[in-house]
Parts: sequence; C-alpha cells; structure tokens
Amino acid sequence: MQGIFVANENPKASASLPDLAQPGLRFVNCQQGSGTRVLRDFLLENLGLAGASIAGDDSAEFNHAAVAAHVASGMADAGFGVETAARRFNLKFIPVIGEQYFFACSVRSLATPMVAAAQSVMQSAGFKATLAALPGYDSAMCGAQVKMAF
Repeated sequence: MQGIFVANENPKASASLPDLAQPGLRFVNCQQGSGTRVLRDFLLENLGLAGASIAGDDSAEFNHAAVAAHVASGMADAGFGVETAARRFNLKFIPVIGEQYFFACSVRSLATPMVAAAQSVMQSAGFKATLAALPGYDSAMCGAQVKMAF
C-alpha cells in the first residue's frame, strides 16, 4: 500500500494528494526515477495536478525510510511512500493506492535451479509470515505464477 505520510496530529489536515499543494505545506519526495515517484507523478497527472504545484516536489530522498524520517523530524509536513515506513516512524498513514510487485522472468527460466529456489522461498510459510507482518503488505499471492503478455 502506498500513501501519504503525515505527523499523527496532521497539522495541515492533509487527507488526499490534492491537499499536498496547499500553501505552506512542506513535502519531501522520493528520488527521481524511483517507482514511488513515478507512481505519485502518474496519480497527480490523472488528477490534473502538476508536481511543481507542491512545495518540495523538487526534493529527492533515497528511500521510503528517509522520507518518513523527514516527516517524523518535522523537516517536512508530508511525504509519499509505503505504509511500513510510515508505521516504523510512528506517522499517520493515509492510503492512496495498492500496487503489486512481480518477480518477472521468462517461462524458460522457471525450470532453472536459481529461479525454482527463489519461488520455493516465496511460497514458504516463513517468508509469507514475515511479509504479512509488515504493515501494508499482503502475502496471499506470494510465489504464485502469473502469465503476462507483452
């Protein structure tokens, strides 16, 4: 689950992506080219909003934890990223969109020992339990084979 990080008291009353453009709100962004930043930019575009309308849009932190740390320390009022990072820094998390992660490979690769071992780990109860313990993650489809056409 990806969403907005804010302090628990949410002083700017942020509740949605358009709220990030409100005057006086300081936003911290993920690095250029990251999947999270691309996703956020896509969502803003679909809402008819320009990233440049958000103060701090030009910032660039390396990962979700760094974004959450900025918000938790008061250096920013809001950020965007995965729920786990928000929870680790005791921040309020406003869900925006769920996404799926895929381990992609060719059909021929499925029979190789390395890919078979990786799939076995992803299907294991221990791996699924570890993943399910992370806020915002769902392990139900972990290790499942899904055919995709390109």
